[in-house]
Amino acid sequence: MSSTRIALFGDDRAVITVATVLADHGQSVLLVGSHPEHLAKAEAMGFATASIDYRDDAALRQLGLGDRIGTLFGLYSSDAENVFLSISTRAIAPELRIICMIHHVDSAPKLIAAGANKIIDPYEISGRKI
Repeated sequence: MSSTRIALFGDDRAVITVATVLADHGQSVLLVGSHPEHLAKAEAMGFATASIDYRDDAALRQLGLGDRIGTLFGLYSSDAENVFLSISTRAIAPELRIICMIHHVDSAPKLIAAGANKIIDPYEISGRKI
């Protein structure tokens, strides 16, 4: 697998925050979403973007999952969206590294079962920082 890029899926502030940190560490990122205003903001900041529906397998394949993209972050504000994204992308690219953010602790086992390699719990991280 010749993975060169990280795809960040979502349509909120977390995507741009994570993209900025990754880019600052020399990573090539692609922000993927469906809200034009969010993508326009990301483009204005210099990020590459793709406007797709995460439920469209053909569009996911065109991104180059498992080839040009080796890591995927599921940063949707809904755990259900991140679960669906994990199932879909795992089926398309079995070797893809999938990292998802959860919003409810009960979603962690579901995301693991759906194919996520790593779960990020922002509430746990915040609690540790405090």
